[in-house]
Amino acid sequence: MDDILLPVLLPRYGGRVPDSGDLLSCSFCGKSQKQVKKLIVGPGVYICDRCISGTHVVIAESGQAVSTPIATIHQVSDEGGAEQCSFCGKRRHQVAAMAAAAGVWLPGVKGSEPGEPRICYECLELCDEILSEEPPIPSR
Repeated sequence: MDDILLPVLLPRYGGRVPDSGDLLSCSFCGKSQKQVKKLIVGPGVYICDRCISGTHVVIAESGQAVSTPIATIHQVSDEGGAEQCSFCGKRRHQVAAMAAAAGVWLPGVKGSEPGEPRICYECLELCDEILSEEPPIPSR
């Protein structure tokens, strides 16, 4: 698989891979749906199976960060009470843990605020359930 070269910072990430038709891409790493085993869709945000694994590492160990081709996934601190999960809309103080992808900017969608793509621990667990239930998408 060839990596698609994307700018380090995507000021207006639209969920689509530039110059590749209608392919969706992971909001956390920028890889297209053809480059990953599974891509989970939220309201204007997407996360792939590899970024789900990386986010688990970040949430499990305070201070840990995981680099992707377009961002650095880091834990959102407890002081980030206003930070909102891009998938469910819960704020940081309402969930046990949350991670964000620094270096990427999502527009606000369906009542969510614009900003870094974020995922809370509860949505991460739901992603795990989805990955365990669904077979991977076959390569084309």
